[in-house]
Amino acid sequence: MFLLWKLLCFTCILALVRPVPEKIPIGAIFTPGTEEQQSAFKYIIHLHNTNDSQARFKVEPVVEVLDSPDAFKMARACKCEFLSFMG
Repeated sequence: MFLLWKLLCFTCILALVRPVPEKIPIGAIFTPGTEEQQSAFKYIIHLHNTNDSQARFKVEPVVEVLDSPDAFKMARACKCEFLSFMG
């Protein structure tokens, strides 16, 4: 039982000290004519990145503007963006 407890504590400690990436991509898909929403999205990310007292990591905005109500095109754009960050 004691060994199990030590193993559990060690696992929790490892989970807490795991390094956080320097920049985490945060994406948004907008339609044309939504410049105000795009600006607000970028502003919030800027606020997060300049708040050094509480932010442990920076985020990188990834904005995609699609002129299509087609859900398949949106899903494909999401997939392509995701794959570009993975490798």
